[in-house]
Amino acid sequence: MRRKVKGFFKRYPDAQAAFSADPEKMAKYLAPLGLQHVKVNRIQRFSKAYVEEEWTYITELCGVGK
Repeated sequence: MRRKVKGFFKRYPDAQAAFSADPEKMAKYLAPLGLQHVKVNRIQRFSKAYVEEEWTYITELCGVGK
């Protein structure tokens, strides 16, 4: 798990990179963790909101709870 997370952040170092990434390549990389398509969808929705929307509190973004 830790290696995958480290590798993920090397491949996608910021929200813009994650948002613009090819979802199929990202899913293939995350496949060993399971539910890769759900994870890709959430990561890209969060990243898009982080980059493009105005927000004040992190909890306003998709996928962030209290």
